[in-house]
Amino acid sequence: MIKGVSTTLALSVFTATLSAFTFGYHLGEVNQPREAMTRCPHGTGDCVAMSDLEWGLFVSIFLVGGTVAGSMAGALCQSVGPRRVLLLSAIIFVVAAAIQSTASSVLVLCLARLIGGVSAGTGTVAVPLYIAAVAPLNLRGALGALNQLAIVTGILASQILGALLFSASQLPVDNDSEINSSIATYGWWRTLFASAALPPVVQLLLLPLCVESPRWLVSHHLHIDARKALARLRAHASEQEIQAEFDTLVPTTTPPPEERDHSLQTSRSEDDVESGLMQRAEEHAPLTQSSFQHPIGISGLFSVPSLRRPLLASLGIQIIQQFSGINAAVFYSTTIFNQSYSPDVAIKLTLLISVVNLAATVLSLSLIEKLGRKILLLTSELGMMFCGFLVFASVKLDLSPSLIVIGLMGFVGFFGVGLGAITWLIIPELIPAYAVNAAVSLCSATNWASSWLVAFLVPIFIGYLGYDIFLVFSILLAGFTYFTFTFIPETKGLSPEEVARVNRI
Repeated sequence: MIKGVSTTLALSVFTATLSAFTFGYHLGEVNQPREAMTRCPHGTGDCVAMSDLEWGLFVSIFLVGGTVAGSMAGALCQSVGPRRVLLLSAIIFVVAAAIQSTASSVLVLCLARLIGGVSAGTGTVAVPLYIAAVAPLNLRGALGALNQLAIVTGILASQILGALLFSASQLPVDNDSEINSSIATYGWWRTLFASAALPPVVQLLLLPLCVESPRWLVSHHLHIDARKALARLRAHASEQEIQAEFDTLVPTTTPPPEERDHSLQTSRSEDDVESGLMQRAEEHAPLTQSSFQHPIGISGLFSVPSLRRPLLASLGIQIIQQFSGINAAVFYSTTIFNQSYSPDVAIKLTLLISVVNLAATVLSLSLIEKLGRKILLLTSELGMMFCGFLVFASVKLDLSPSLIVIGLMGFVGFFGVGLGAITWLIIPELIPAYAVNAAVSLCSATNWASSWLVAFLVPIFIGYLGYDIFLVFSILLAGFTYFTFTFIPETKGLSPEEVARVNRI
């Protein structure tokens, strides 16, 4: 066990990231099976015939579900707690996988994909909120980056399983082999989609063993439960250290004076204090009750002057992540490689890109608490800018194909080490606790909407510009680098209030 990481903390973080893994799996599961799903040489038993428009709707409706759910999940987390929201998300993921793997019409497939998007959008809010709430300050960045690591791992897992199932479907059918016969008869893509139910089923089994967010428990005046949860999470810490951290949960959840004017004042909680360790928390109960029974909503984010700069940074990094060009590099890499290599080599290089993304995200875990968030973000953007220009120049000047491979690998690798790992974890580090649920919801909706817009625009721009589009991404990344340098503060080892004080925002 890593120093400072208790069994409860490790279990809670791992269980939460299963939502992110399933999200990544659903992102990657549609990359390979289109031909098998939509071409019907043996009738409709093993496929669902689709036009290009219907296929585009099937893929993109996932983003619609994520955008809508992401905009509402913050309020749900505030109401019932992030652990219960993760439980709900897991149930919806299982339902989506069951419907999608057995669907026999385009309408039902799209419905299942929409339901999966709702679950994924809910998870993109609940996972970073939950991890930030249970993680100790010195491990907050590294544990928060596990969210992105799980997404990348899920994408890679779906691609590997898809390749294996496709290979199995090409083998001669053995009537004595139930598995091979099923794959050949019903379509291997159904097995791929059904497998998406496994991670959320495991999550449903593990979530009852995890603790609820101590901060959420305090906000609902469950101080004794919050103290017990924190003690389980910090099993290796002393009583004094646990109490010191518990004491910080109460004042940091209180809004500044200008926000208190937006909340209704309520009477003092009548919770009994059963231990002297609870005394300080109980003294702060009137303020916490006001701020959490009537929490700030999305519209209220813009009415508090002290939130405007942190909110700008949080929203900006969401847009930067999607408009950096990462999806073009990942989803069009096979097409690019096919211009210079055989189909078999192109597929292997595409899988290698996912491996590079995974390795870069793992690397970020060891760097994020050493170098800080801002340095990694700037390194990520500058590295992607250079590699994007290398891809553009290599294609434009007809240079060695190996330079294109290096450029794309570097483009994805630099993304993984910064923009991929930090985008979600930095929001709770910038936004105070009384507003973080609304802020994460707004950021989630912004990220999902930006993803949909990029998915819609990139094919159009590639049609006009070809792979000159990587020059466009490089120019955008230059502007994004300036934004990061100017507006995004360093948050390593600091609370949102300390970030605001140190950076005078």
